[in-house]
Amino acid sequence: MFKTSERNPLLEVFCHTHHLLVEAGIMNHWKPQWKEDVSMKLTGCVLWILYTTKVTVSFNPEALDYVLRTIAYLKRVDSGVLSCVFYDLTLQHTFDNILGAILKSPQLDQVVKYVISGSYEDDRPKLPRDPSVLLIHAGNDAVHLGHPETIRSLVLTLRLFNPATNVLVFVNQSDELCMKLTGCVLWILYTTKVTVSFNPEALDYVLRTIAYLKRVDSGVLSCVFYDLTLQHTFDNILGAILKSPQLDQVVKYVISGSYEDDRPKLPRDPSVLLIHAGNDAVHLGHPETIRSLVLTLRLFNPATNVLVFVNQSDELLFPTRGMSTGWTKRHGFSTPWLLSANILVVICTVYSLYSA
Repeated sequence: MFKTSERNPLLEVFCHTHHLLVEAGIMNHWKPQWKEDVSMKLTGCVLWILYTTKVTVSFNPEALDYVLRTIAYLKRVDSGVLSCVFYDLTLQHTFDNILGAILKSPQLDQVVKYVISGSYEDDRPKLPRDPSVLLIHAGNDAVHLGHPETIRSLVLTLRLFNPATNVLVFVNQSDELCMKLTGCVLWILYTTKVTVSFNPEALDYVLRTIAYLKRVDSGVLSCVFYDLTLQHTFDNILGAILKSPQLDQVVKYVISGSYEDDRPKLPRDPSVLLIHAGNDAVHLGHPETIRSLVLTLRLFNPATNVLVFVNQSDELLFPTRGMSTGWTKRHGFSTPWLLSANILVVICTVYSLYSA
């Protein structure tokens, strides 16, 4: 998700995140829930990746090495036979790219491989619902990716898979902010009807998540609480979390309002960043609010664990051409959701590998 010079090795991140999810039992919880209440569905997340990138896809040996080592790691830790689905969106010269290089690698000789390309076909439901990894190559034809039929095919294909599926999407983005924490949070806020609320179940989930991090993380846990509301700040789920005695031994940083010069005093690598969006869409859309949000989020490591609290009571509206409100409703994007996102793992595990 980051340029090579700005990130920890992908394999270290993947191994650490995978271990946390398995140990917490979250993966086992997500999978049975995938039909109705999994937030940030795989389909939506992948569509967002493809439509917020400059799709000049290429690869270098480092990217290939990362992928092969990631698959090798999964072979070591996963029980059963590893299976990979290779999905090439390009119109011409399919698999004449990093997917082809991965397929040819002798390291995948013992891996079950499924290869798909082009438009959606009726035989695609024969694909495994829970592959070990789904690898997607976007191609560099923006017109093709924006075509309604391409979108339809992509959506129908992705809906065949469990949203907890590990996903590798290969794109190249020269803008250093793309696919970083800032872009992801901005997208979250602006594809929702921001009528934020919370219930005891949501509060309990957050407190149990923080308690788990306290058990597994070395050192002192630190949390940053960021309230975007104009009035009655922290009179919401953030305030309830702050008051919990379970956080007595946690270092807490509290910020709200516009960006201030003292914000760089915040920790670069907090254990968790918790963001409350508020319900004022006009305020969230104001240029100064966006500026403040971007400047604040850029202070943190893009690998930071993030919890963004929103309530989605209607269909997700993706910022793409050819996807009207009626279209999204017909294709199953009407699930209410409370987003609980790790920026590296957003229900499905999405990685964007950058070329040099």
